[in-house]
Amino acid sequence: MEAALKKIFLFLVLAAIITGLLVHTKHAHFSWEKIPSIDAVFGFLGAFLLIFLKRIISFLSHREEDFYD
Repeated sequence: MEAALKKIFLFLVLAAIITGLLVHTKHAHFSWEKIPSIDAVFGFLGAFLLIFLKRIISFLSHREEDFYD
């Protein structure tokens, strides 16, 4: 199940990047918006950062099972 979800996620990320390369926007408000597929890359890196931070926080706040006994 996990391998299938990874394949689906990878397919969706690649589809978003390819779509970003093929679709031309009329104008960019900021200079970084001129980079093709920057929205997909930014979203992927943001999700990766959130997962990484969640793992760090859960590791630092982990308590033993009998902590409150």
